[in-house]
Amino acid sequence: MARLAHASSGNVCRRCRNSVCSCASRVGPTGPTGPGGGGGGGGTGPTGPSGAGGPTGPGGPTGAPGASPGVGGPTGALLVSNGAGGISFLDVGPVNSVVMSDGVEWIAVPPSVPAVPALGLSLWQRAYAAASPWLGTPSAGTSGSQSVINGGTPVPAGAPLNGRPTAAFNGVNSRFQSAVAFGALMPPTGFSGWAILDLNTISTDSGSPVANIAIAAVNGSSVCQVYFRSGGGSPIAGFSLSDSAFATFKAETPGGELTTGAYHVVQWRFTGTEVQVRVDRNPWVTTAFGGTGIPGGLTQTLDIGRNGSQTVFLDGTVAEVATSDTVMSDGDFDDVVSYADFWYGLSL
Repeated sequence: MARLAHASSGNVCRRCRNSVCSCASRVGPTGPTGPGGGGGGGGTGPTGPSGAGGPTGPGGPTGAPGASPGVGGPTGALLVSNGAGGISFLDVGPVNSVVMSDGVEWIAVPPSVPAVPALGLSLWQRAYAAASPWLGTPSAGTSGSQSVINGGTPVPAGAPLNGRPTAAFNGVNSRFQSAVAFGALMPPTGFSGWAILDLNTISTDSGSPVANIAIAAVNGSSVCQVYFRSGGGSPIAGFSLSDSAFATFKAETPGGELTTGAYHVVQWRFTGTEVQVRVDRNPWVTTAFGGTGIPGGLTQTLDIGRNGSQTVFLDGTVAEVATSDTVMSDGDFDDVVSYADFWYGLSL
């Protein structure tokens, strides 16, 4: 390629003004101007319009239905599992759940509803089918393999609650009884439980827990009981537990937190050192368990709907009863109440 040099005038470099410069060899006089270069090429013309798109191809054939039904539920639902190793056992029902071939149930949970933690539920009676036995609901614990049997007059179905089945206890002779010992469901080292129920009447008001109507009690014993008394017109929920020497320790809610003719979530807990009870989202009522040794007499079965002394029966509608062989946390119980609100359409 030719070397590009500076333009010059006469014998002097126009750039360095020297007759001999470092820019280029000495140059001679300027020659005549050469002919002009040819004209530049024409500018690029404007872009032409885009070509029309081709016709839309035919759609493919509709795929075959999946082996499992789709999961319905609210917009923006989050899928969680209630199987072993899962993170939740909150079940939002047949419309919003699906059981996979491995037996794990997947459910749709609205983001605004806390999922109930995967607890070791030892008993979970729900979705009553007006038949005995009342089959257990599966959870991360053994509740799916537990059932309760009718211990008296058959318990009819109650009025549905938000479309969910319930059981109607007549207050005269209807009850259920567990197939295993009370201690297998709620061991003396610590346990928890809840009931979602609507009491029609509360006919007892005794300072002795075992003499009052109960939702859960040791069959034929005063050892442990979740009970209710009228409180002189301001109903009270109580939880009592006896030690190995049969000294009784009880916790009772303030009068009025529990009402008849309305659904509530009654919750109880034995931490190993404390007896605790509460209604809905109200504060826990705590009594120190200062007994001699661990509770005794937990070898009998669990009664649902009859007191420990077997003299009075529950009058009301029960949506569910659950027990855990663990000490549930406050957060766990808060989630249970949130679950009750969502599942049963309550506002507790």
